[in-house]
Amino acid sequence: MADNGLLLLPAGIFTALPALRQLDLSNNSLVGLRNVSFQGLGQLQSLNLSDNSLGVLRNGTLAQFRGLPALRHVRLDRNAWVCDCAIEDLLAWLKDSDQVEGKEALTCASPDKMLGKALLKINGSDLNCSVPTDLPSQLQTSYVFLGIVLALIGAIFLLVLVYKTFTDADTIQQKLPQLFRKKMLCSSVPVLILYI
Repeated sequence: MADNGLLLLPAGIFTALPALRQLDLSNNSLVGLRNVSFQGLGQLQSLNLSDNSLGVLRNGTLAQFRGLPALRHVRLDRNAWVCDCAIEDLLAWLKDSDQVEGKEALTCASPDKMLGKALLKINGSDLNCSVPTDLPSQLQTSYVFLGIVLALIGAIFLLVLVYKTFTDADTIQQKLPQLFRKKMLCSSVPVLILYI
């Protein structure tokens, strides 16, 4: 499957190949392996993903690699590795795995500040990942903020309602003398006057 200009692989593409031992996906344009399942390839020994456009390998894909008992050789060179927070799982796997050939030569393609840096030499501080450690307090803060916003909306609604009520009351008080003059007063007007 090498040299085919593939961008993505269809889900389940390898399910009918349980005896597959070598898989060469090199020199394509693969941008990800997110929907690809390598499960069932229990005899796969060699996987070549070099010369593609892979920016990151997600934890699910890496877990599948770990679950392939015969897999001994993985090639990942000449890919466009994006060295941001999403690459942390790949870095951990590279440091722990002996399956990747030439892993010392894998380098970042972006961002600019990481360009050309060896993946194995990257540490957490290089990636500048500010993962929230206290998520419950952040949620609590957001609920407080939401409560304040809702209270302000309610206060504005009440002010508009009070203004409208007083404006309507002023209109009624201005028109009552006209009603008395025209003798069109009905029995509910005294109740209305008492209510105001």
